[in-house]
Amino acid sequence: MHQSPLSLAVMHWDDLRIFVVVAEAGSFSAAGRRLGVEQSTIGRRIKRLEGVLGLALFERHADGLRPTATAEPLLRHARDAARSIGALVEAARAQPSAGGRVRVACTTAMADLVLLPNMHDFLTEHPNVRIDLDTGLEFVDVARGQADIALRSRRPTEHGLVSRKLAEMRFAPHASHAYAQAKKDQSHEAWDWLVVRAEVVETSWFDVHIGVEPRLTTHSFKEQIDAVRRGLGVGLIARAAAAMFDDLVELELPGVPQPPPFDLWLVSQQERRQQPHVRAAMDWIVELTRRLTSA
Repeated sequence: MHQSPLSLAVMHWDDLRIFVVVAEAGSFSAAGRRLGVEQSTIGRRIKRLEGVLGLALFERHADGLRPTATAEPLLRHARDAARSIGALVEAARAQPSAGGRVRVACTTAMADLVLLPNMHDFLTEHPNVRIDLDTGLEFVDVARGQADIALRSRRPTEHGLVSRKLAEMRFAPHASHAYAQAKKDQSHEAWDWLVVRAEVVETSWFDVHIGVEPRLTTHSFKEQIDAVRRGLGVGLIARAAAAMFDDLVELELPGVPQPPPFDLWLVSQQERRQQPHVRAAMDWIVELTRRLTSA
C-alpha cells in the first residue's frame, strides 16, 4: 500500500530496530527480554510501525512469530537502517562533548549533599560544560528562563515546562545519638525542635501535629541538618539524606501521624532540555537521585 508523506514523516526509527529484534527472537516476550523492555511495549511499537507501513509484519506459527511474506523483503532494509542509525549514534558519541552553561536551581542541601560531592566526575566527563548553581528555597521561574533545570517539590503547571518525577521523599524526626540518648525518656513535646521555615509540607505538618515553639528556626535544610548533627535538637530530615550520616538516628513519634512524603521533580523547558549540555546535566541528576533513594 502506498503511504502518504505524512505517514512516513511520523515513523519512529527505533521501531525498525524492534522489528529486526522480534524477527530474530521469534516472539514479543523474547524481544522484550533482549531489549530490556516490557512485552506490551514491543507489541505497541510493532503495531505502530504496521500502521505507518500499512501492512502486517508478523504472523503466528507453532514455533512463534515469523515475518509475513510482504514483510520479509523489508527485513533486510530494516537491518541496514538499524546498523546505520547505530553507526550515527556511535559517531556522535565520538565527537567532543557539547559545551555550554547549565543553570541548576535546587536547595542548598541538595547541592551540598548530592550534587557537589559528585561534581568533579561530571565535569571531568564533560569538560566543556559549565554549571551555575542557584541554591535556596526561593522560587525560580524556569518558564521565564531563570534556570535551565530546577529540582522542585511540586509538579509545575506552567506552559512549556516538562517535568519528571525523580523520587518520593519521606521525612522522619532525627537527632544525634547523644541527644536521642539524653531525651529517651521525654515526650516529643519536650524535645528541642529545629525547624526549616518555608512553604513545604514538613512545616505544615509540624504546626499541626507538634505545635510547639521551635528552639531553632533556619531557612535552609543544610543548616538544619548541621544543627541536628551538633546535638542542638530534633529535626524533620529526609530519610535518604539522614542515611548519609552515621551520627544521626531516627526517633519514633507514638500516636502521631507520619509526616507526608513529597515528590521530587526535575523540571526544564521543553526546548532547552534537547540541548546536549542540558541533557547531560539532567541525566546526571537523574542517576544521582536514583543512587540516593535506592541506597
